[in-house]
Amino acid sequence: MIGIITGFFLVAILLINRFIKVSVTKPLKQMAQLAKEVSTGNIGGEFDHDSEDEIGILAKSMNRMKVSL
Repeated sequence: MIGIITGFFLVAILLINRFIKVSVTKPLKQMAQLAKEVSTGNIGGEFDHDSEDEIGILAKSMNRMKVSL
């Protein structure tokens, strides 16, 4: 019984980790790369993230900032 519960929690932790990696970490790394490119003068890049969550709002703000520069 303890093994089944431990296995369930292990699978749940792995799924949550994967979800966070795909929906938070990966977009933030891409935006950091875009910010680095913009800081060196390459303003040709664009970051597309079609969502209305915090990551999407940040992406729209970064694209607006890039246009303003």
